[in-house]
Amino acid sequence: MLLPFWSDKDIDVGAATIAQGWDAAFGGALTELAESQEFKGKKGESHVLTVPGRLQGVRKVALVGLGPKDKAMEGYAALGKAVADIASKEKASSVGVAAPSRSRDAWTYGEHVEAVALATFEGCYVDDRFRTGDNVKNPPKLSSLELVDEPMNVDDVSPDDAYAASLEEGPQETVVSEAAERARAYAQGSSFAKDLVNAPPNVLTPRTLAIAAVELAKEHQTLDCTIKGPVECAALGMGAYLGVAQGASSDNEAQFIHLTYKRGVPKTKLAIVGKGLTYDSGGYNLKPSAGGMIELMKFDMGGLLAASRGAFTPSTRAILSRFGPCRGRCGVSERTCRVDGVQPYASRRRRGDSGMRGGRRFTGSPRLRDPLHRRRV
Repeated sequence: MLLPFWSDKDIDVGAATIAQGWDAAFGGALTELAESQEFKGKKGESHVLTVPGRLQGVRKVALVGLGPKDKAMEGYAALGKAVADIASKEKASSVGVAAPSRSRDAWTYGEHVEAVALATFEGCYVDDRFRTGDNVKNPPKLSSLELVDEPMNVDDVSPDDAYAASLEEGPQETVVSEAAERARAYAQGSSFAKDLVNAPPNVLTPRTLAIAAVELAKEHQTLDCTIKGPVECAALGMGAYLGVAQGASSDNEAQFIHLTYKRGVPKTKLAIVGKGLTYDSGGYNLKPSAGGMIELMKFDMGGLLAASRGAFTPSTRAILSRFGPCRGRCGVSERTCRVDGVQPYASRRRRGDSGMRGGRRFTGSPRLRDPLHRRRV
């Protein structure tokens, strides 16, 4: 059970009805914990008390700080992170979260529930695909999260009575379930993008990323996906885009991903464009190993993933439906060294003009210039 508090120079554990009941059941142990640890409710602060013999099925109770109440949304997000962190550390499969001290209507607001749920989902994300031995980080075993309101008409109650009253007068089920589903949708999109960004470039190539986009479209009837290879891009005059990918091998040729979301009667059009370099070595101007982050340059496709999965999660699609058709245009390639690779040269761009580019900072604007061109693709 997590008992959250807004920051204050003098935290009174007994001021929160549910905390007061638990504190009384433990003979004032929560008050002693708060005093000994100088608990001030700062964001990210937490202290755990082991319950002797379990009480109401609870074996741990934690005091959690949310920070100042005037930054409530940050506080609720910090609470969700604390849920994931404590569940992981304590190997808990079920966690209850009380409403913050004297915030009896906390869980009647969908945005509060969504903030806690989203931070919890994201805090539980672990990618162990490429880890071995001691580097493996097992995800938390958390399977359920229960939100507990303070009773509305009771000031001094035992843990049993407070818990019973919270079930009768607790958060509206519809508000909680809808907010939780929104959070789950956002988290799924975020996890999908993280899985791809975390994959090394020999695993996630432009071609495998294009396949992932096709599979994404198959999952949703409102999505269409078109993939254009180097030949099609050349026919469209996308010289700047193809110039960055000239050093790639024939197995890793550039792939232009075009996702279209269609639902209802169009009102206007919205385009989201993402840059997607599955790996950027720096071309002939190699990035240095010290400070150059060459081993991390797979993250140069993060913009593409935000434009693909992040832009088309179920909850975001509901927002985009107000605009009508939404197009996600993503240029995917890798940048490496080869005899005919990237050199200072003149390229013909989609809008019909040409440009001379050279030097290391060559990938960003050419990668986005052609996809951003307003001509229909």
